[in-house]
Amino acid sequence: MVQEVNSEFRIIRHVDDRGWLAELVNSSFGDIGHVYVTTCLPGVVKAWHKHEKQTDRFILLSGRLLVGLNNDSIIKSKVLMPFESVLVIHPGVWHGFSALGSEEAVVLNCTDRAYDPSDELRMPADSFRFDWRPVSR
Repeated sequence: MVQEVNSEFRIIRHVDDRGWLAELVNSSFGDIGHVYVTTCLPGVVKAWHKHEKQTDRFILLSGRLLVGLNNDSIIKSKVLMPFESVLVIHPGVWHGFSALGSEEAVVLNCTDRAYDPSDELRMPADSFRFDWRPVSR
């Protein structure tokens, strides 16, 4: 495994008879340089890219998401990202994702630094031999 869902950052959920409120980011989260939401339509693969300096922290807000990870020594892993978890992707790791099922996936990313286009490298989705089908259980 290149990365795993990180249990260091806890998403705190407050539930009552009206619904719920989730604390997605608090002081334990560390430095925040850029926060954005991205979506991925069912069957679409958004891959590959990596950063040399930036750390990404993905939080799945809705849908189901399969995340592919490759480091430069071509260790491949798949993460079926659970709802309300944080996936930390460190610099130097190629990553991409695909929405599973019939629902659009919505991902919040809280990076540790301001976006710098010169820090981002991109390759087409077919650059690695990677199976984007869900992990068998």
